[in-house]
This record gives sequence, structure tokens and C-alpha cells, in this order.
Amino acid sequence: MITRLIPLVVGIGVVGAPASGQVEQFLKSIGMGQENGLSNAKVSAGSKEALQVATEKSVELTGRPDGYFSNAAIKILMPEKRRTVEQGLRMVGYGPQVDELVLSVNQAAEQSVPAAKQIFLDAIADMSFVDAKTILNGGNTSTTEFFKAKTTDKLATAFKPIVERNIGPMGRLEISDAPRCRQPRSGNESPA
Repeated sequence: MITRLIPLVVGIGVVGAPASGQVEQFLKSIGMGQENGLSNAKVSAGSKEALQVATEKSVELTGRPDGYFSNAAIKILMPEKRRTVEQGLRMVGYGPQVDELVLSVNQAAEQSVPAAKQIFLDAIADMSFVDAKTILNGGNTSTTEFFKAKTTDKLATAFKPIVERNIGPMGRLEISDAPRCRQPRSGNESPA
């Protein structure tokens, strides 16, 4: 489950970082968000350039230690559906393990971002005029939706070894299995 979640979160984090929020503003400020007679080639080239700059800046901001973990806007937390399990684990003394899992997931994301850079740059290079126009005229999530559609499978493939290496044995424990965890035995008890 966590292995599938990381590519999506990293992708959203990379294009959702502060630099990418400025892509649409940048394009509109140079007149590309309006019907003004610019050629399709210029619209496409300007969109690509703005996204390349945003990608570079986002990788710089997030692809370093604490790039995710220390940034409340993109920090990866326990999935909403698992928060009850998280609270239960904390109540029975597994808080440090939950914290370690959250830290490990964020570190995996931070380590994955540089690997994502070329995947995003390839998606930008392959962007059509229709894609550029959709991003430009779309809503607040149009850039994210573009990258999600074009990069998710490649990101999942690239990130899987990084996530598995970083999360280690914790990655083999599905969060849904957590309620079956027991308090550590004192040593005098027989296994259940």
C-alpha cells in the first residue's frame, strides 16, 4: 500500500511545491493565458519552459533531507483511512514505530524526487499543444492532473526500490495489519 502511495504523493509534491503554483501566473503574466494571437508553438514552448523551471525548483526544494518531512504543506502523514489505527497504536505504546514509519515514508519521498526529475522533464518534452492549452486554461489542479496522467506508472517503477530500501521491514507491515500487533512480551510468556 505504501509503495503505491509514494509515487502519487511525490508527484503531487513535486508539482504541488511553491514553484509550480507559479506556472500559471507566469504564463498569464507574459500574455499566454489569454487569446492574443500567439502561435501554438509559442504557447507550447512557453508552457514547457515554465514547467521545466518549476520542476527544477521543486526538485531542489523537496529532493533533499527534510524536503518533505519539514514542510507541513507536503509532509506525508498516515493516510486518513488509517488514522484510527494510528491512534490505537499510539495508545498501546507503538507511537515511536508509527513516527519512524512516517519519517521513513517522507525520507523515501525525498530520495525519490531526484529520480522523478527526468520522468517529469520527459513528460514536459512530450507535451502537446493540447496538453499545454489544457494546463493553461484548466483549474488549479490542471498541472497536477497532467503529470499524474503522464508519469504515475513510470514513477511507481522508479520509486519502488527506493521505497522498499528506505522503509525496510516496516514496508512489509501493511498498516491494515497493525491492529493485530501485540505488546512486546516480557520474555516469560509463551507466544500466542
